[in-house]
Amino acid sequence: MAAKKKVHIKPLGSILAHKKMIMIMLVVFALLATATFFIIGPNYRAQAILEVYPTYVSNLGDNKELNIPDYSNFVNNQIYNIKSYDVQQKAISILDSKALEKVGYEEVQKLSDQLVVTPISQTYKIVISLSGKNVEGLSERVNAVVKAYLEKVDQEKFVNKEQRVLNLMKRRTELQSEMQDLLRRQTELMDKSGVVSFLDSANSTLEDKIMKLSEGLALAKKEREESEMKLKNFSENARQEFANRIDLLVEEQLEADSYLLSLREVLNQQKVALIAQTVGTNSAHPGRSSSRKTIAEIEKSFELAKAELREQVKEKLKKFNDDRISLSEAVLSKEFAKAKAEELTAEQNLQRVKESTSSYSLVYNSLVSIRSKMSLYRSRIQKIEERLDFFRTEENAPGFVSVFSMARTPEFSINEKNLKISGALFAIGFFLAFLLPLAIDFFNPLMSTPAEIEEAFGYPSLGWLVENKEHYLEDFYINQIRRLALSLIQEKKSQEHRLISVTSIKPCAGSTTLVLALARQLEDLGYSALAVETNALKPSFPDSDNQKGLNDFLSGQERWESVIEGKTADLPARINLGTPSEHPYIHCTADFVHSLKHNEYDFVLMDLPPILMSSDSEYLCTLADAVIVVAEAGRVMPGEVGRLLNTMERLQPEAVAYVVNRVKISKNKGYFNSMVEEFNKEKNSSALNS
Repeated sequence: MAAKKKVHIKPLGSILAHKKMIMIMLVVFALLATATFFIIGPNYRAQAILEVYPTYVSNLGDNKELNIPDYSNFVNNQIYNIKSYDVQQKAISILDSKALEKVGYEEVQKLSDQLVVTPISQTYKIVISLSGKNVEGLSERVNAVVKAYLEKVDQEKFVNKEQRVLNLMKRRTELQSEMQDLLRRQTELMDKSGVVSFLDSANSTLEDKIMKLSEGLALAKKEREESEMKLKNFSENARQEFANRIDLLVEEQLEADSYLLSLREVLNQQKVALIAQTVGTNSAHPGRSSSRKTIAEIEKSFELAKAELREQVKEKLKKFNDDRISLSEAVLSKEFAKAKAEELTAEQNLQRVKESTSSYSLVYNSLVSIRSKMSLYRSRIQKIEERLDFFRTEENAPGFVSVFSMARTPEFSINEKNLKISGALFAIGFFLAFLLPLAIDFFNPLMSTPAEIEEAFGYPSLGWLVENKEHYLEDFYINQIRRLALSLIQEKKSQEHRLISVTSIKPCAGSTTLVLALARQLEDLGYSALAVETNALKPSFPDSDNQKGLNDFLSGQERWESVIEGKTADLPARINLGTPSEHPYIHCTADFVHSLKHNEYDFVLMDLPPILMSSDSEYLCTLADAVIVVAEAGRVMPGEVGRLLNTMERLQPEAVAYVVNRVKISKNKGYFNSMVEEFNKEKNSSALNS
């Protein structure tokens, strides 16, 4: 059998388990960051600010400020020029006029590397700064770089000026010629169409009139369609409605007809008289039969009269309904004819207005196009004039680069570098402090929770026990022991298991404590129990007044009854190991096996050495009715569980169970702690109620 640990990382649990290590790391890195801040020392910075206005290369077509795809490229080019070799060399010569001839590449490159040039976003400003531990000379070197850069800009300000002026004047002449052609075309159109003035209001009035007529036509068309639909549906709907109601109307007329009512009254009187004549006669009397025939003839005559009257009423109602429908159809036909005539009139009016305005619309559209082109040409000519004026008046101007502020001697140190390094150190420490516990738990092969150990075994445990080091856990621990004891009692009742071997995977896992606690709890539950110490590797039963024990019984020096130590207030009945042996094992005699299985105790619990380390454990496990293996949380690895399962598969004991011992609980945190708190809360509540 193979057992593998499934990794269940719980960040909060890992942090709580390693909180001391986290605190130490945070303190160490905080001290290291603080020390670094002060070791680096003070730092000063001098900076100058330039404003770059690239306005002299305006584009005539779309009025962009740059004749460059992107302004950021232009700014980057200026930064490159500021840090260029010739500007840096010129700056050094400004600082020392005698040093120009002997300035080397290394000195120029050093100044360029120290200089920081950055643009300020969303502005035209560029910051030139220089940092150092000494205040002296910082501002002078920055100002020297600014002066050198401005001199270079002045020299390159107007490149190829004469040719650019000639190109602008040529373009102005072309635009003026095109404007004259447009003016002649406009005059010809106005003379041909008879238009005296060109106003937007005239075209707007025509459009409004056409819009109103179109709306009137749409309304007339809608009314005509509604009238037509009403006329079409009226006759069919009216006749269908009358057909559905005619029977009801006829019956209403018959119920209210005076003739039919009087006839019914006369016939009823005759029926009453005939019935009175037959009173007191039997069915064989000839008068009774004659009366019944006469009554039947009276009822038949009434039904015939009613049917004849029904047909007359129905014909009369049909004629009345046909007259009403014909009259309504005539009215609806007149309304439809009127709506159709109004629609035709509206359509004719709209067509006349459209025909009368078509010629004006053509002229108007042509004049609008001409006027738009003339406006564009005037705008371009105006821009050309502005550019020519710029070249005339700004030839001696300082250019498109100006100084916003020169560098001044810094008065206070800036610790930006110190803060960055210290902050980075503290951030690294903070990150490692919380990452390291997760990494430890991730790569730690030891299984620390009952869930992990159960996954390694492949089946549920008999139970788990808390690490009983705190006072508030005592009652919960006793309750867990009681659960295990009740499980053993249930096994005894169902399977007759009374001889129990208790071993562990690793030494010092708490098997001895478990044996004594289980035996004591079984006695409290009314069952006799005997705890037997068979761990010759490391005896750990409490000392007793009886110095004799299991080794003395096995050597034949003592009887079985004489080596049993009686139970006390705190301890159960037990057999200590007794006189120490020269060998780390016990001699399992036939008497010993017989005594284990045949005695007056309900349960015999043997405390065995770790099964992976002792042959005694393997042998005694095969003798026992059941084996309980103690797996200590936080000390067992999946490989050890796998070896245990292989051993049990080889030994084939009758029953095998395991208990997870010493499960650590973080106070005020976690699922297990909530269980303990709930248990203590219920216990205290029941104590108060009692």
